[in-house]
Amino acid sequence: MLKVADDRHGGAIRALKLVRSDVDDGALALQERFLDEARMLAKLKHPGIPTVWDVDRDPCEGAFYVIDFIDGESLLARLDHTIGLD
Repeated sequence: MLKVADDRHGGAIRALKLVRSDVDDGALALQERFLDEARMLAKLKHPGIPTVWDVDRDPCEGAFYVIDFIDGESLLARLDHTIGLD
């Protein structure tokens, strides 16, 4: 997940989630599942779910979607504090 500024929307901070096209031989199928996930997420409307701003595939980089950036502790850090992943 990358954090980026979106100047088209007043400098709002967005998050870019990307599945690279060079991951493995099954990358195309993985990208399709990833894009399906993004399209489903875009249909959900709830204060606790980030807005999906864009869903697409770049021929060089892979499939991606752009969502609202939510600042806070990562899931991995949260799990580590909660159940101790050491």
